[in-house]
Amino acid sequence: MLCGAGTGRALVSCDDWTAEMGERGVLQASLGLSTPATTVALRADEVQLSACPADRLAALYVVDCADLDEAIEVASRHPWARSGQIEVCPVLT
Repeated sequence: MLCGAGTGRALVSCDDWTAEMGERGVLQASLGLSTPATTVALRADEVQLSACPADRLAALYVVDCADLDEAIEVASRHPWARSGQIEVCPVLT
């Protein structure tokens, strides 16, 4: 799950969500990301850099769910789902 930026109040709620998902056994990793991020692209053998919007990505969570339905349920319980957005994608194995 990738989380967009949240407010200070959401960060407190994230601690509760993190604890709940840890107790549930689905949370494998939780990483807060620093901003600004840098986007890197290689075009015609030239490295191009651009700033990634600060609100685009704020955290990365690795959750181990049985299926997409469970992953969506877990994501929908995250505080940032109420005011921002959560991206859910499978990890390649």
